[in-house]
Amino acid sequence: MTEHTDIARNQYIEIVVEAIIAVAPETEDEVRSIDRTADVFEVLALDSMDHLGVMTEIASRTKIEIPEREYGQLRSIVSLAERIAG
Repeated sequence: MTEHTDIARNQYIEIVVEAIIAVAPETEDEVRSIDRTADVFEVLALDSMDHLGVMTEIASRTKIEIPEREYGQLRSIVSLAERIAG
């Protein structure tokens, strides 16, 4: 990966992290330190409504609408960041 690609990837990761914090502010410390490939919703004990809230928040921040049928596959910070990166 090039430095530019790394910067862009980190920006997408930060968008996802900030979206999770917006929906579940009590997770801020933990979400910043968890394994980026782990199931973030399971690790943080977030339910389906939180998942929906995170997806809505990501759409609001990026103007990228993710179809609901994809939600089950997008459960880690990395998978969410890669999805919005295109």
